[in-house]
Amino acid sequence: MTTCNGRVYESTWGQIKQCKYIAFQNNIFVYSVEDIFSRLPNLNNLYFSFDSKLDDQIADQELYQNQLLRAIKRICEKFNMSDNVLIEGKSPYLKRAQSIGLTNKLFLTGIVSQANIDTATNNNFFGICTEMSNFDIDADKAHEKGLYIMAYTPNNYY
Repeated sequence: MTTCNGRVYESTWGQIKQCKYIAFQNNIFVYSVEDIFSRLPNLNNLYFSFDSKLDDQIADQELYQNQLLRAIKRICEKFNMSDNVLIEGKSPYLKRAQSIGLTNKLFLTGIVSQANIDTATNNNFFGICTEMSNFDIDADKAHEKGLYIMAYTPNNYY
């Protein structure tokens, strides 16, 4: 979705910052999280969700995930944002986040189902992140277990 090619993790920041994001509007530039966090006033009044989709074509998934999680941990600690940066992902990724000491609110990506409620509860995840149409059961069942639901609507500009 940018004027650049290739995978982010195969590029330097010098290369990435030259990219422009192709979107609904012109002149949308790519910034680092550090740039964004350092420029926003009242940063600790804001929340960010890091949707950590993983690339199946990466040969060493464990190395990639560890690098990504360490980067998230480093930026959260630098700006005191661990409580305000939510991390979305599959269960193994979120467990890895816990194992390296991330204290962020972790959201299991998937359908709101009894199985995912059980997984989130058993692993002390904060909640479940799902598309608005992905509810097999009522959200109240997740809420009864102390879980939060982060719902999104892809392909809906508004």
